[in-house]
Amino acid sequence: MRTAIAGGFEKTPISPGRVVSERAGTRFEAQSQWRFLILVAFFTGGFGAGLYIASWALDFSPGMILALFMVAVIKGGAHIAYLGRPERFWRALKRPRTSWISRGIISMGVFVTAGALYATFKAPALGWIAVGAAVMVMAYTGYLMAFSPSIPFWNNALLPVLFLAYSAESGTALAIPLYTAFSGARVEMLEIVEVILLVLVTLIIFSYLYGAYHSSVPAREAVDLLVRGRLAPGFFLSVLLLGLLLPIALELLPGIGAISLNASWFAALLCIQGAISFRWAVLRAGVYAPAGY
Repeated sequence: MRTAIAGGFEKTPISPGRVVSERAGTRFEAQSQWRFLILVAFFTGGFGAGLYIASWALDFSPGMILALFMVAVIKGGAHIAYLGRPERFWRALKRPRTSWISRGIISMGVFVTAGALYATFKAPALGWIAVGAAVMVMAYTGYLMAFSPSIPFWNNALLPVLFLAYSAESGTALAIPLYTAFSGARVEMLEIVEVILLVLVTLIIFSYLYGAYHSSVPAREAVDLLVRGRLAPGFFLSVLLLGLLLPIALELLPGIGAISLNASWFAALLCIQGAISFRWAVLRAGVYAPAGY
């Protein structure tokens, strides 16, 4: 069943999903409408914007071009494919004062336009506009999900911060080996930034889960799915171990700045799969508030 359309685009899923648990006669159902295409759109948007900012800081045009392709073509294409009615896409632009969907699409348009112009002409003002819009692209999916009263696990003020940090971390992770492969130069400062971002993301994840667990019964059910339920193996392996702890070890064990190019590529791939896995886990753990809750 396709998600209902609000202003020409998707809104938070509100239809019943699959039953994931039942306690004291209360059935908890997880949303099943936002799946692969939404995952692709959410991930490539934030990841591409994060890669653009890191590439902009390095004045690295190939990285900026790749980032723009991710946001404009892959993210935009996934949204349109999910919608199924491309002519309705533009209706989402009508409500920027009240809709995070409208704000996100406008931010995406500003980012792609200013980002492409900056990559071509290198006018500083265009670069700053592109970076500001990229920050909005990185965070807006978190805001979109956070304004979801029907899914208390998502209805959390830390989610936009977490999506922003994750996007910056994964984009920076790719920018490091990509820049080194093209230029032959090391970017030790960016490697330090990457370690800080990895640690920051780890801390925010634990804060987010702790706050959600103690906020409401449906949110607690979602956290249980991630840390004790059927999503736990993938969450602990793909997100925490391979996506965060191992990349930190790869950066720190040989000493910051001494990591080899091959190890840097490996760390980037681990970070990227971790960022994808986290978004997938959060989407699948979205448990609806029971009727009358």
